[in-house]
Amino acid sequence: MLNLPKKYNKALLIGTGGGNDIVSAILPALYLSKQGTQVDIAGILSPGATHTYRGKQEQVINKLEGDVKRFISSKKPTEISFVDSSLPQIAKELKIPVNNFYNLSTKQGSQELSVTVKKLVETNKYDLVLGVDVGGDILARGKEDSKLFSPMMDFTTLYILPCLNVDSFLLEFGLGTDGELESNGIREILTELRQKNLILNESEINKNDKEVSSFKIIYEKISKTRTGNTIPLTLKSLEHKGSDLIVEHKHTTRINNKKWELITEVRLLEETLGQAYLIDVKALVKNRQSTVLQHSNPLEQLIQLKKIPTWKTELDLNYLWGGNDLNWNGKSNGGFCLQALTPAFQLLEETRKEIVQEGYKQMQEGMSDAILVFNNDLKYLEKGKVEFRGGKFSILSNNENLEEEIAHTAEQISEHSVN
Repeated sequence: MLNLPKKYNKALLIGTGGGNDIVSAILPALYLSKQGTQVDIAGILSPGATHTYRGKQEQVINKLEGDVKRFISSKKPTEISFVDSSLPQIAKELKIPVNNFYNLSTKQGSQELSVTVKKLVETNKYDLVLGVDVGGDILARGKEDSKLFSPMMDFTTLYILPCLNVDSFLLEFGLGTDGELESNGIREILTELRQKNLILNESEINKNDKEVSSFKIIYEKISKTRTGNTIPLTLKSLEHKGSDLIVEHKHTTRINNKKWELITEVRLLEETLGQAYLIDVKALVKNRQSTVLQHSNPLEQLIQLKKIPTWKTELDLNYLWGGNDLNWNGKSNGGFCLQALTPAFQLLEETRKEIVQEGYKQMQEGMSDAILVFNNDLKYLEKGKVEFRGGKFSILSNNENLEEEIAHTAEQISEHSVN
């Protein structure tokens, strides 16, 4: 599965997105370990949640050990399941050859994360950093690929990888299994990568490999906490030959206990089933200037990515805390709480209307101090006591004591909109 240009002594594998990408990185870790390489694994934390490590809020780099928790960080926070927290114990029980697991936070911005990861690489003396993506959303080109669901963490990782002073690559497999890239788009992207010589090698994941069998056992245990789409579909694709594989994907949009489901048909291309692609990540980034965006905090990244309004992001319907100086990478309960009530335009209009109205209602019930909405969605809502526009967005609140902070935030959003 994994043909690298040379043998490496110590590698850091980074699951590029959220969900199960950190879990997916265990599969290439098994192959690397067989080659004699020591392996650590890291995963990117969703900016739409708050995480604590032994009771302390997340830092830029967090080692997975001890008590680790994840919360939806509204003004009435709710703890939710977090598969990453179980990985060290599972690794110990199943004798997975991974020494350390880390979580990387994007809340301090792409530049701060890049600098801090670079220090981690130097301190731990890695000679290889491998980004691991399952599904393909990290390869998206921009508006040509209009149905992304979770690009924030992938694009931040794509920003980091070329900045490191060691060999770094992107490993892509399970193309299409996340349901975010359409089959025609995948064909076009593969053609582009091949024509520009960005694919360093292609290899097959053989279902009979010992590493695959071990990974199935690992995933069976992990799936009791989180199933996801990408891993089960990737494993299923190893058994399918001779034609495209057509499956249904169910994407859930949720505000606390209220949820809406979007079901789409996904076509996995026969020529990509069981294939792994090692990609020249530095050259790839030069061809992805519309997606690899530098940002100083999650709010700025959200506004930049919402230039393509059909995209769903990890912050959609989730909560941001401004921090005492409104830098938007502050801790929970700092500054004021803003809900990003920005559902993707790929949803039906009636569904979007219900979502926006539900978020407004929950603001009135104290889940947030204010909501961020598209100007086009104001028609679904009552006028707030405080209302300011920033570019194509508006901020609404019923808390008149926050007028100054909301006005300043609207100015920030206007600035991010033109970056």
